[in-house]
Amino acid sequence: MTAIFHTDIKCEDKGCKIIIDNESCINSVSSITVICLGLKLVPHSKPYNVSWVNNNSIAVNGRCLFPIKFLDYHDEIWCDVNLMDVWHVILGRPWIYNLHVTISGWSNLCSFAFKGRKIKLIRLLLRPSNKTRKKRMWTNKDLIQWVQMSFWMRLRNNLLCLV
Repeated sequence: MTAIFHTDIKCEDKGCKIIIDNESCINSVSSITVICLGLKLVPHSKPYNVSWVNNNSIAVNGRCLFPIKFLDYHDEIWCDVNLMDVWHVILGRPWIYNLHVTISGWSNLCSFAFKGRKIKLIRLLLRPSNKTRKKRMWTNKDLIQWVQMSFWMRLRNNLLCLV
């Protein structure tokens, strides 16, 4: 049975949107988040391609340690880095099974135990639609192009340092 939970967290004094998805086989962080938080990108030991909705695939060549904080839970999680613009982080089966996470679709809660303490996460409250928000200076297309360029330049520089 598919169970998806989403919420906001603080990550190094910045807000991050998190999806916890029991059908996802990977923990994943967006390249935008990696750049904004200044996380260190390392080459993936086994690069692969991922496709989600259509036949287009995205190469996953890097990963990073993502610092996460839910209430009393503080950890660093290895996440594969890829280009996604929907959410900042997707926590999948590796994280869910390591912590014995329970997602309750009916009550819309996510809970797990950490160091003897029960952690309960509440759902993300809906925000106003883009139509009611103020216009931004940058369009999403501009931001995605900038992030793609920055991501590949950083990845290339990291790979060149390893050679």
